Amino acid sequence: MLMDNGTRRFFDLFGTVFLIVGKESQMITGYTKMAGVIATPIKHSLSPLIHNSAYQFAKLDAVYLAFDVETKNCQPAFEAITALNMMGVNISMPYKTQAYQFADEVSEVSRRLGVCNTLINREGLIYGTTTDGYGFSQSLKDEKVDAELKKVVILGAGGASKAVAYQLGLENAAEIHIFKRNNETFAVEKNHFLAFNQYFKSNYYFHSFSDQHILQEKISNCDILINATNVGMAEASKLSPIKDANCLQERTIVFDLIYNPLETKLMCQAREKNCHVINGVGMLLHQAAASYELMTGEKMAIEHVKQILLTELKRRETYENIIK
Repeated sequence: MLMDNGTRRFFDLFGTVFLIVGKESQMITGYTKMAGVIATPIKHSLSPLIHNSAYQFAKLDAVYLAFDVETKNCQPAFEAITALNMMGVNISMPYKTQAYQFADEVSEVSRRLGVCNTLINREGLIYGTTTDGYGFSQSLKDEKVDAELKKVVILGAGGASKAVAYQLGLENAAEIHIFKRNNETFAVEKNHFLAFNQYFKSNYYFHSFSDQHILQEKISNCDILINATNVGMAEASKLSPIKDANCLQERTIVFDLIYNPLETKLMCQAREKNCHVINGVGMLLHQAAASYELMTGEKMAIEHVKQILLTELKRRETYENIIK
């Protein structure tokens, strides 16, 4: 029986399962190692495509699956990592905090952020870490951008924003200004971000999006602007997180963590101002590569996987434009 979703196909032939990614197939047997991603919703995750493409290129006998797990089943899902002798799993929303609480041991960055996006099976003990900050840092390096002593503005205060803000401290950015909607979580998140001041020489500041004058001023004077909100993504692809693009300066590096679409409204605004623009593809790849190495002990073939990923992102973007 053949099932096709446009990218991955699974079929059973005389009790042996084959996984097809792109044009290549891989036989799955009783020796095949398993990894995956746990989240909800998960159907549109790119993680299986990224990891399975890397496995096949490296000729690793492994498979990576997506698990859509309800909240009530979160704990059993984590326990399955060791019960099924999995290599490990990636964790996406909304379970990064629960993953941190479940881990037997965590990295320093996860301890300070209170989240894990990766759980590794180390002979029955679970090691947790987060690779988002590393992915962000490597993406900057790919673009020949150095954050040291730079003034940075981050739009949004979610999980990705925290990882990026922490990484900027590690890289000795001069000032880091975080802007968030002034809602019921504002005070809690403010305390969380400002606590980074005790770890680094960098100076952290926390502002409300409603303070438009301050927002415009900080963007005008910053070296790097980072969009860590979902404004510009999918259904909101025609929107920008900034109201007035005149605050963008030619020297400003604009990094939008969004990768679908590949070119957001903010990035278009920035290009019109001759800014250096970066999308979220590099960060997505490098954070995946870090967890891949933790699970397999091998380096991911980044450039090979990147071409496959870009092809899929363009396919999805074309499809979404057709159905609008």
